Amino acid sequence: MPREKKLLYFILILCIMRLMMDILESRIMKLAFPVKENKGLESVMDDHFGTAGYFLIVDTLTRGFEFKENQKLSGEESKCKTTVLGKEPGIDAVITHCMGDGSRRSLTSSNIKVFQAQKETVLENLEL
Repeated sequence: MPREKKLLYFILILCIMRLMMDILESRIMKLAFPVKENKGLESVMDDHFGTAGYFLIVDTLTRGFEFKENQKLSGEESKCKTTVLGKEPGIDAVITHCMGDGSRRSLTSSNIKVFQAQKETVLENLEL
């Protein structure tokens, strides 16, 4: 295996370990995942947080989940998309493939952590 590929794997493992430590240390209980459609934990993650049609909220302690429509896209909410999640009680972190700076600032100012998704489905990301 080329040295560059080994280094990338090592960095990926460190990032995953950091995420797991953050979850354990800060007792993150509720994670929000931007998804394309409701297939429960098998839901495929949307490529971008801001254009996601839905959010799957997962309780990491009970493995229970709830499905929320992105009110910004449905026309029910006129403010920033992240305010919908910010109003959701108990959201501790968002796992996403891509997010704009405005959304990231809004979430972090609401004490919601943002992590980079590594896999395609919610379940695959939870298993990391």
